[in-house]
Parts: sequence; structure tokens; C-alpha cells
Amino acid sequence: MSQESVIAYAASALSGPLLLVLTAFVCLLLPLFIKALRGTQGVIALGSLMVALLFVRRAPELELALFSGALLLTPLSAYLWTFAIGVLALVTLLSLSHRASPEGSGGEYYFLLFMATLGLMALVAAGDLFTAFIALELLSLPVYALAGIRRTRPGLEAAYKYFMLGAFGSAMTIMGIAMLNALYPDLSFAALRGAPAQTLGLAGFLLVISGFAFKTALVPFHMWVPDAYEGAPTQISAFMGAAVKAGGVVVLCRLFSLFEGGPVLEVFWWLTAITLVTANLMALGQQGL
Repeated sequence: MSQESVIAYAASALSGPLLLVLTAFVCLLLPLFIKALRGTQGVIALGSLMVALLFVRRAPELELALFSGALLLTPLSAYLWTFAIGVLALVTLLSLSHRASPEGSGGEYYFLLFMATLGLMALVAAGDLFTAFIALELLSLPVYALAGIRRTRPGLEAAYKYFMLGAFGSAMTIMGIAMLNALYPDLSFAALRGAPAQTLGLAGFLLVISGFAFKTALVPFHMWVPDAYEGAPTQISAFMGAAVKAGGVVVLCRLFSLFEGGPVLEVFWWLTAITLVTANLMALGQQGL
């Protein structure tokens, strides 16, 4: 593949996230200066998402490393970017018919949604742990606010619980990354795959995995889920269940793929099985639907 084709693909692929950033600030700021555009943020957002889907194409059969390997453009990341934009488009469409935010706060609502999706896109394309952590926070912080955007008592309580437990998970993640960085100067997933196993390194991996397990709501890190999903607007609950979980699962799969067999992978399969069974059993008694 020629260098010109690679550059053209990279420019086209990055145009999607850049358009999301531009649209987020347009929805937030433009109605402040042009009163006629107030209340039209949803239409603007939906139109920009249709254009963004045109920029996101399937990657060539090779891995393109951008920003010194911080982002990796692969066929998988291209599919997941399309998934992220598609989920955001569906949530935006639902928001047009079912208002999720108080009157007059539409700009903030769509700004937070778009920034969370941008974090998801960076998360699934992250090439190292530092980038994955920053992207995870860019995804999580807007969702904390979106969970309580209706400003009702249940919504604010859900946002508070989600934020507190999410902050605990973030602290575990950054502590694990610090422990790994003390052993391995290169925290890219490719370098960690061939790194020698050490006790401190395994402890660091355990903390990082636990932090992402909080975001993915794996049992026993699922305590925030019932209140957050019930208190948040319906479309935000759908976004949390689809987008946030997808990002966490992708990173967890990358982390567990660093271990070639052994007890670590068995832990992953057991956590997955226990989560599936426990979640379905808890759902049987759920009344707040």
C-alpha cells in the first residue's frame, strides 16, 4: 500500500472524531449567539453523525500507528468506531422524541454525549495503557453528568453513586499503571505482551483489570449498576449499557490477551460466567423498568 494511500486513509479516519469535537462545541456554543438555533441541537447533531459515518471506513489490512503509537487504526477499531457513531446516532434520535434534559440545557446534553463518544473511540483504538486510561476518563466523566442530567432526586443519587464508585475504579487503574510503569518503561500493549512476568507486575495488572471491571460492571464490581440505570434517562441507560460496556470489554480482552493461557485466563472466564448468571438472576426481581 502506497504512502499516499495510508496518509489519505488516516486523514479520512481522523476526520470522524474531529467532526464530533466540532459538533460538540457547535451544539454547546452556537445557540448562545444565534437564538434561532436554540432547540435545534439534536437536528444538528444527527446531521453531523450521518456525515461522520462517511469518514469512518474499514482500515487496510495493516496496523497504522498514530501519535507515536498512542492510537492504532486497525480493521477492528474501524468497526468499533462505526459502532460508536451508530449508537450515538440512535441515542440522538431517541432524544429528539423523548427529552432527556431539562428545558434550556440541550447544548450541554449533546456536548456531553459527543465527548463521551469521542472517549469511547479513543479507548477502542488505544495503543498503550496511558492512552487507554485517559480515554476511559474522557468517556466516564460526561456519563457521570448525563446520569443525573434531569436533576431529579433519583437521577442525582444515581450520578453520585456512579461517580464515587467510578472514581474508586479509576484510582485502582492509575495505581496499577504506576506499578507497571515502575517495571516496564514501555506500556504499549505490544511491548507488555512480551514482558517478563514479575510479582509487582502481576499486582499492577490485577489493579488495572479491576479498574476496568468496575466500568464494565463485572461481578463483583457491579454495585453501581441498578441505581445508575434506573435513575438515568432511558436513552442514557442505553448508551451506558452499549457504549461504555463495549469500551471496557475491548480493553479487558486486550489485557487478558497478554497472558498466554494459565490461571489468569481462567479468572476471566469465571468472571464472565458469574456476571452472566448473576445479572440475569438480579434482573428477575427488578421492578424499576
